Amino acid sequence: MNREAGSSNRHPLARRSWALGLALATLAVLTGDLVFEWLDHRPGGRSFRFGAQPVLMGLFAVATIATLRWRRLGGALASFCTGGLIVFATEQLVAAHAAVVIVGFALPTVWWFLADIAQRSAPARSQDTPTQSTRRSVVGRRWLLVRSFAIASVAALGGGWAGRSIHQAIFGPTHPGSATDLAAAEAVQWAWAGGLTQRSAEVVAKVTGPAGALRVVGPDGSQRLVPPVRTIGDIAQFAVDGLRPDTTYRYAVADADTVDTARAGRFTTFPEGAGSFTLAFASCARTGSNGAVFDRIREAGPLLYTNLGDFHYGDVADDDSGEFAALMDITLSRPAQSALYRSTGVEYVWDDHDFGGLDRDSRGRPAAFATYRSHVPSRPLPHPDVGLFRSFDIGRIRMIITDCRAARTPAGHPDGPAKSMLGPLQRDWLIEELSSVGDAPLVIWVNPVPWIADVDEGADHWGGYATERAAISEAIARLAISDRLLMVSGDAHMVGLDDGTNSDYSSAGGAGFPVFHVAALDKTGEVKGGPYSHGAFPGGGQFGLVEILDDGPHLAVSLQGRSWDGRAIVDYQLELAGRTVTR
Repeated sequence: MNREAGSSNRHPLARRSWALGLALATLAVLTGDLVFEWLDHRPGGRSFRFGAQPVLMGLFAVATIATLRWRRLGGALASFCTGGLIVFATEQLVAAHAAVVIVGFALPTVWWFLADIAQRSAPARSQDTPTQSTRRSVVGRRWLLVRSFAIASVAALGGGWAGRSIHQAIFGPTHPGSATDLAAAEAVQWAWAGGLTQRSAEVVAKVTGPAGALRVVGPDGSQRLVPPVRTIGDIAQFAVDGLRPDTTYRYAVADADTVDTARAGRFTTFPEGAGSFTLAFASCARTGSNGAVFDRIREAGPLLYTNLGDFHYGDVADDDSGEFAALMDITLSRPAQSALYRSTGVEYVWDDHDFGGLDRDSRGRPAAFATYRSHVPSRPLPHPDVGLFRSFDIGRIRMIITDCRAARTPAGHPDGPAKSMLGPLQRDWLIEELSSVGDAPLVIWVNPVPWIADVDEGADHWGGYATERAAISEAIARLAISDRLLMVSGDAHMVGLDDGTNSDYSSAGGAGFPVFHVAALDKTGEVKGGPYSHGAFPGGGQFGLVEILDDGPHLAVSLQGRSWDGRAIVDYQLELAGRTVTR
């Protein structure tokens, strides 16, 4: 090599070791983050660390290796990674940390292209005059700069397109968004009602100033002001009692000066004795969803909406009440969801993504309980530090809600009497509840996870807890209540129905009951468990309705799985043995 060429190759821009050092430093920082969690994510963005980050790191490492021989090829691959990273980092990391990571990818990428230009534009012929050499160098540099910019731009745009497509497929909406508009908050960021009975309700709201009173308006226009029974920071809780059964009330929350009519809501108390009504059930919505499915649920006019978990996909892994609260704020403030929750009473029990873990060993368990107590309107729980399980009556219907996360034995434990989905205390409570339903013509067991599944030790569904499932089935057979028991389940991203053909896990039979799956609100479809006699239909933008027509002598119960566009996915009439059933 001649002296000129050698001198050019020693130009600072041509030193690959500098770019290589920057790339390795970036990979080292991101590897450390996988262990020590240095980077802060936006609420609901924790999946970046365990999804996009390792994949992009792997591609960037391949690009780094490629540059040792092919700078432009490696630089193009690194540009592709940077384009994809911009999408995921800006969506899932806080702004400052997203910028640091993007710069960590982009800086060595730019350096590799500059190094390639510096090397390729060096004069190569010793017989050139200084003027010829300079002209060739200038023209070559300009052409190389244009070509390198084009390569980098096309690669980055391709990476951005791929990143956006993948991000939308995994985290984006599964159906059209809602057109529901939400007016600017006056005194309240969000409000919802729950814990309904025949004569009482609870309302919880996030106020923007000092908490005032709850204005409750009856059907005759009569009004009363209810002071908060508890305030936790900017969260106000109101207990409303002395109400009439089967009556619709409107409410609005006020701060010290303003009644927020933009966040006004309503609820209807439960009937005493026979009564006809609609119950809505659903689960599994991506964080921040504003899908049209919430409008369809609201338009169905349910007396009660029950969310069976995965209220959001925050996946909080630490004992961080602030992060749980931020996720609740995002969820309750979305226009379509806010309108639904203010249109009816709500019952809510968590699953893994909103609980922050799979089982009782979740690090976020204390914060999950604390946030539930502060943010969710709820009836008194029999064991509030053990789980969210409870039971109550709606007219003549008995509702039993179980918590399949807070007391669960980790799935990796060997199956047997000591392995429990519910925990011993809740399991005993459930069996006692089933034995105490009296003459209730219908018992609805809200069980958030799939019941029908093959035995599969280590599985996240009841097939991984087969011993306990069999014990509960034996109790159902012994109590002879399967002919008036309906299970409603979530978690699996599908609408599905079994008429009792496949749900019996007792030794001698007699414990088969209908199982109705009601998901997913806004997540990509999947089928779990089965088989289901009437099929399983995976997809997003789905929910379930249970229609009760009860005039006393006659009871009719119909189940319908619906889509965001109002289409019926499953339509089934429940037959209750020994009772007259009419459509």
